[in-house]
Amino acid sequence: MLLPVTHYSLPSELPRQVICEPMDEEWKERLSSTWWGVGSKVPFPSNWRNEGAHRAVMEKCLSFGGEAVCMPSEDVDILDIIGNGVFIYGDGADVFKMKTSRCHENTETLVNSNPERYIGMTGYALSKDGVWRSHSWVINKETAKLVETTLPRLAYFGCIKTQ
Repeated sequence: MLLPVTHYSLPSELPRQVICEPMDEEWKERLSSTWWGVGSKVPFPSNWRNEGAHRAVMEKCLSFGGEAVCMPSEDVDILDIIGNGVFIYGDGADVFKMKTSRCHENTETLVNSNPERYIGMTGYALSKDGVWRSHSWVINKETAKLVETTLPRLAYFGCIKTQ
């Protein structure tokens, strides 16, 4: 399925750089105690699958901007995200405020309310603090715009949600 919203596959395609606030040193230090923290020596969780895909998604997100990718739990969609992920700018998104911190549930609810109009996507969203976090969002096929159900983000990297 073709996405009706402007999207990019490579950082070199971007018409402008994504700018976020620099991370403070205390936050960077806290992240270094996680396997996904920049420069961390903590090993990848042994009970997770697809280490290479998780690391590839981290690298891809950071190639578009930001300073860290938060991955505190295994991402079941990681292979779809790395295989089919696209970058979308967050500015100009429509905000359809739903449940706070329930983006995955909100996306499913909105898509199910009108599947002819909405496409669900999942992946990672870049917040103004420079951290990419697991996230889901919606594309409105009629307006060709991204629909955010929680808080506006700077950028998004992900794929169409297949389930």
